[in-house]
Amino acid sequence: MCAEGFAKRSGGESGLPGPIGYVNNPRTRNIEPDPVKSRIINRGFKEFAEGRHSLESLRHRLFFLGLMSSVGKPLVKGIVHKMLTNPIYIGLIPHKGELHKGTFQPIVRKEVWDGVQKELKRRSKPRKTKEGHNFPLTGLLECGECGCMITAQYAKAGKYIYYRCSKKRGRCTQPYVNSVSLEKQLKAKLEAIALPNHWAEIIRAEMECMMQKESKEQHSFSQNLEHRINVEKAMPLTICSQS
Repeated sequence: MCAEGFAKRSGGESGLPGPIGYVNNPRTRNIEPDPVKSRIINRGFKEFAEGRHSLESLRHRLFFLGLMSSVGKPLVKGIVHKMLTNPIYIGLIPHKGELHKGTFQPIVRKEVWDGVQKELKRRSKPRKTKEGHNFPLTGLLECGECGCMITAQYAKAGKYIYYRCSKKRGRCTQPYVNSVSLEKQLKAKLEAIALPNHWAEIIRAEMECMMQKESKEQHSFSQNLEHRINVEKAMPLTICSQS
């Protein structure tokens, strides 16, 4: 299948949206990587290939980086899985059970793609041991008092999540803390540190788009202001005499 045919099918002429991370180019009748979303997707592929995420944690990671559904919520796991298994991201077009090389720019490198497929296959195998709860912050945080890892448990019939020190080194005076309070503390810490380079790239691309938009708005404002000044100059001056 040619790239033009794929572009028609995915929205190049019909106006329908293309695959997540791509935008349609009506001039070339093809698709091209979105400058911001493509970087987020590429980062998501890399992190998943490294074994750092489940589908559940990856959808929240993508949301944190700025990739979300049309209603502003995290992508559902089915969409994330479909994205991870879509060969479009390495420049291949699936058609009638076969893969054809496209003429558009890939978002993900082939070796990263292979790593993702390997990780998906590994995760699909049944586990011999009983799997515990997938609390999002366990394994990431240490107790500030004794240095032990933070663990978690459900409370009030599974309605709330509470985190606490595992106390594997003995006595620790730190109390339980609910997930909402801990997330606020974590957010405050993150806002106080420098951004990683890949986040800076994403923000830089977004700022460039914002600056282009502001430039257009400023040009429009200047034109309107100049027009109003010319109108004011053309109006006759009227002087009211005092009675």
